[in-house]
Amino acid sequence: MLELSRIASNLLWLGPFMANIGAQPPFFFYIFRERELVYDLFEAATSMRMMHNYFVSEEWRLIYL
Repeated sequence: MLELSRIASNLLWLGPFMANIGAQPPFFFYIFRERELVYDLFEAATSMRMMHNYFVSEEWRLIYL
């Protein structure tokens, strides 16, 4: 999950960067399509798309139980 989060962040940077340096417009949309696939995996695992909290420390788990 942590690696997928890093990849999603890098894709958010890569899409606008490529558009700024003159890449063709479909490339921008392809980047965001792949990012949406990563967010779909997050949603399947944690039921949240943006603020996913998959790893919870034992201290917080004891407080909420």
